[in-house]
Amino acid sequence: MNVQEPGLPAPRDQWCFIYEDLVEKSLTEYPMGYYLNKYTRETKSFEDGIASIIGKDDELYVYNQWYFEQ
Repeated sequence: MNVQEPGLPAPRDQWCFIYEDLVEKSLTEYPMGYYLNKYTRETKSFEDGIASIIGKDDELYVYNQWYFEQ
C-alpha cells in the first residue's frame, strides 16, 4: 500500500481514471483507459488496475468517479 506523505490527500483521492484522453496518452497505449496519479503522474492501465496500490474498494471508488464527472 501507499505510504502516506504529509500534506497529500488520502491515496484514493490521489488517483483519477481517464478514458480516451488524446492529449495525455494515445488510445493505442491504453485502449481501455488508465489510472493517473495526479501528484506523481504515474499511470497504470485499466486492465492492470490500482487495487494492489490502494485496495479494491478504493479502486472502484476512483473508477466510479469518472462516471459521476461525465
